[in-house]
Amino acid sequence: PLPPWQIGPYVDDLVDRFPSRIRSRSEAVDATLLLLAVLKAAPEGSVTIVSVGYTTNLLNLLEIEGGPELVRRKVDQLVLMGGRHDFFPGDPVEWNLAGATDLASICSGACGAYDNLGAISNRTLSLWPSSSRVVFVDFETGVNVWTGGVLQDAPDTSPCKRAYQIFCRVNEGWCHGMSRCSWDIQAVLFAVRGAESYYAIEAGLNIVDPATGGNSWVA
Repeated sequence: PLPPWQIGPYVDDLVDRFPSRIRSRSEAVDATLLLLAVLKAAPEGSVTIVSVGYTTNLLNLLEIEGGPELVRRKVDQLVLMGGRHDFFPGDPVEWNLAGATDLASICSGACGAYDNLGAISNRTLSLWPSSSRVVFVDFETGVNVWTGGVLQDAPDTSPCKRAYQIFCRVNEGWCHGMSRCSWDIQAVLFAVRGAESYYAIEAGLNIVDPATGGNSWVA
């Protein structure tokens, strides 16, 4: 079984409480096979991929036969929530590129490939074709943008409300009431609408230390 930190605090509760055509992890389509199928069916240069977690599935795509060529032909951009814009000595590493700062103690060496997230993130970015641009939505972009408070007035039949309730009960330090930092939501919004008047895009390169998962943004 997956460790609780990897599943998330609300997944089992949502599956038990709300209707869903997928009731267990074993019923879900393999992520790499799904990515391959979607890319094969897509027009040339038409796809935007949003990554709001570890890059493990992206690395699998890049290491499977035919994967890199499909990315070159079909993917216009990758919007990746991950990394810090300013990384100073003593700062904690960013979760999506490196996992928790105490990941070793959480896993105790039992998380397989997830014990080495820094190397996974480094290799993913190294293999990503240059023809497909990468846009990073970094830690600083979303840490002070709060989303979810409005769900207090949503009906109890809302799975989204329930997820926020559980997450913020378990992770009080990352919430204000039922509001949560908006990193992932901002990444999706950027992928759909672009910068609009909300963001300034800075050209640069993210270099991830494979040993620690810490990143350096080079403008």
